Amino acid sequence: MSPDNPTILYVDDDYFNITLFELNFKSQFNVVSASSGEEALRIMTDNPKISCVVSDMRMPEINGIELINRIKKLRPELPCFLLTGYVDSQEVVEAIEKNLIIGYFNKPFDREAVIRTLKSTINAE
Repeated sequence: MSPDNPTILYVDDDYFNITLFELNFKSQFNVVSASSGEEALRIMTDNPKISCVVSDMRMPEINGIELINRIKKLRPELPCFLLTGYVDSQEVVEAIEKNLIIGYFNKPFDREAVIRTLKSTINAE
């Protein structure tokens, strides 16, 4: 982890996706990962350096939107994104309209687009 890189919390219940995200973005960001919504909330409580959250949409127990709702109660200013394979989801559209999330990334993600979006969002803070 580089102290100069911003810290991103990535949440996904699929270990393969977590590994893929970490490998793709570890040179640009300090990636902290959680495999469940509950774990993500514990990390949020313990790590004030998190600059941004990227969460999978479909997870057991707490889906991405429910998780981000709970994160926003802890840190209302924190920029959040969803990673989803369901682009036309009404839930995602409503989350954007309510300013719950800044946007979303499609699965499979475009590495360079994710880097550009996260960096510009974090630098705008």
